[in-house]
Amino acid sequence: MVVAEAWNLDLTICDEGTAFDCSDPATPWGLAKLMVDDATDIMSRGGWNQDGSRSAEYNRVPFSDWRAKPYQPKMGSKYSWKPLLEHNKLGFAFRQEHVTSHIGFTAKSFFVGDEKICDRQLTKPRIKYKKEMKEVLKATGTLTDEKKAEVELFDNKLTSLFPMQIQYTLRTGMSLDSWEFIVMDAVTIAALYEGVIAVWRDKVRFDLIRPTTLIQQKYAGKTVLSYLGPDDKETGFIDGSEWQPYKRVMPHSEFPSGSSCLCRAFARSMIEWTGIDDIAEELGGPLVLVAEAGSSTVEMGKPEEAVTLAYDTWSQVADACGQSRLNAGLHFVPAVPAGDTLCEPIGDDVVNHFRAVMAGEEPSFKADTDSEPSDGRFCDQ
Repeated sequence: MVVAEAWNLDLTICDEGTAFDCSDPATPWGLAKLMVDDATDIMSRGGWNQDGSRSAEYNRVPFSDWRAKPYQPKMGSKYSWKPLLEHNKLGFAFRQEHVTSHIGFTAKSFFVGDEKICDRQLTKPRIKYKKEMKEVLKATGTLTDEKKAEVELFDNKLTSLFPMQIQYTLRTGMSLDSWEFIVMDAVTIAALYEGVIAVWRDKVRFDLIRPTTLIQQKYAGKTVLSYLGPDDKETGFIDGSEWQPYKRVMPHSEFPSGSSCLCRAFARSMIEWTGIDDIAEELGGPLVLVAEAGSSTVEMGKPEEAVTLAYDTWSQVADACGQSRLNAGLHFVPAVPAGDTLCEPIGDDVVNHFRAVMAGEEPSFKADTDSEPSDGRFCDQ
């Protein structure tokens, strides 16, 4: 809807009673409608349960876990993920539910395939939590305006990755309505889609605890130097039981990092598709992200002056994205390289798939878009 409005597209043009006959795929709007209907039909069997119909007939919950044995947090396990307490600042407090815990097991892969997803699954990490908690506290105790801006920008991939892709496109002389950009954009979207499936699978397989839970437990009654929160906007001493990371912790388990996975898959797909990693050399200067003065959604009125962040390579973009999650206190260190390792090959897979199709060749993996999803991949059997 947002894209359609930005491009001044009239989505009601195919409604009954209009002058256009969208039933004919030989017309532009007819072809567009056919493609949208086809994509909607395929995704209804995609395993995401996007309308909630696989879980309930009435009062459905979209994207809910529809497996025979839905995910349940292991509350008695020492280092398993625990739902964090959140509130709306108006007295309404609630515990998190692990978001879309099923998609790593049920969502269909369209460009990579179950065999590779299963073969690439990570091994269980051996995390030295005592050391890792100190690293988290050190990171949140040394936050700067630049680090905070980077945390916020990379928290939303729509305010980081895609603006840089658009910036790259325009600076290379391509038009945003050109076929070249449309395909490149489809490649990166496909890489992110496949990355989500891969990383969510391992998140739920390992089901590991977030720094917030562990630090509040282990450092209760102990004074630590760290970020004091959005009201104080400063670094200082705080009781460990009151510690919070810089940015809201999303409701899913800690390992591996979803952001490092997605940013690495995106970067790798751009490198493989364009054949270039060194953006600055190609463009005559780096790509930039700007956090405007007062734009922070965490600290009202911050930053006091605009913060400009520059990146010379796509690899550097992915590195900064992963590091921003550590700076924010959202992950223990091992989660970030794990996300990189898991998802970097996805960029190659997706690019190879698109190139094969565009060359009229059979891709190495072809999804069965007509079949109903199962509640587990073959490696789960």
